[in-house]
Amino acid sequence: MLGFIRRLFFGMSAGVMGLAYLLITVLGFVLHIYTVYFAYFIKGFFAAFLTFVFPFFSQIMWVISSIKGTGQWINGYTTYVWLYLILCLILWVIVIVFGAAAAASSKDD
Repeated sequence: MLGFIRRLFFGMSAGVMGLAYLLITVLGFVLHIYTVYFAYFIKGFFAAFLTFVFPFFSQIMWVISSIKGTGQWINGYTTYVWLYLILCLILWVIVIVFGAAAAASSKDD
C-alpha cells in the first residue's frame, strides 16, 4: 500500500511539474505576442519585427522604455511583466518542491 501511495505521489508530482512548465511556456508566449503588439503600437513594424526576433532583450528594453515613458514602475505594460515574473518564481519553487519530493519518493522503492 505504501508503494502505491509513493507511486501515486510521484505521478502527481510529475503532473504538477508538467503543468507548471506548460503554464510558464504558454504565458511567456502570450506575453511575448503582447510585447510585439505593444512595440508595433508604439514604434511601428520595424520595432515589432525586432521585438519578435529578440524576445528576452526586447522585453527588457520595452519595460525600461515603458518606465521612462510613464515615470512609474507600475503601468499598463509592466504590470503584466511583473505578474509573469512573480508567477514564474512561484512555479519554479513549486517545481523544485515537487521535484525533490518525487525524487525522494522514487528512490525509496
